[in-house]
Amino acid sequence: MTSDAKVISEVTTKFLTSYTADNKQLQSPGLSRQNGFRESSAQTATLELNRKLDKLGEEVKALVADGYNPEELDRHISLLHEYNDIKDVGQLLLAVIRGVSTKDLYAEFRLELND
Repeated sequence: MTSDAKVISEVTTKFLTSYTADNKQLQSPGLSRQNGFRESSAQTATLELNRKLDKLGEEVKALVADGYNPEELDRHISLLHEYNDIKDVGQLLLAVIRGVSTKDLYAEFRLELND
């Protein structure tokens, strides 16, 4: 198995494992209705999710072909989450020190609330 194929396989396995764990409620043994959904709705949802999975697999292949490394992207995303957590704490501390809300800080520094 080539390195690219191995990466694609690992990413797909990771996604499928997560998908299966998150969507067990779609499996209803012999019941035609469960939680207000008909079996055909569940089948339609399953088909749609499989289409999305196929599309994501193709996107992963394209990214790997362009030289992206999924492990590196995972690390980058993790670091961005850490950065955002630290930024949130910093904003909160600054707001407490000044005795204003975070929203007021954004106005004071002429920042957009979605920054």
